[in-house]
Amino acid sequence: MASDQPVRVGIFAPPTVASAMEGIRNWDRRAGSIPLLSEQLRLTKDGPRTWSTTHTWPAVRREMVSLGLIRELEPLREDGWVFPRTEITELGREVRAAIAKAEGRS
Repeated sequence: MASDQPVRVGIFAPPTVASAMEGIRNWDRRAGSIPLLSEQLRLTKDGPRTWSTTHTWPAVRREMVSLGLIRELEPLREDGWVFPRTEITELGREVRAAIAKAEGRS
């Protein structure tokens, strides 16, 4: 049975270094006053990280997750507060190294 809907190929393909770099460039180009993804990834250390839930940080975190740079962990619960936690992925490490190399920091 034929469908009138367009066929989408690769829409759910796993992220790659190239697709993540393109996503970072697109974000950084339109970021304005919100944090640059390239800067946030450069500052991301190995191991768990907590995030602020104020201002633009949830959007930054969601974009980094969607690009495959970080993965969500169980949130940290402390004194009634809930802090989102993430951890850099192997792809995130590769992209971080590529950014450092491009900037001459390798």
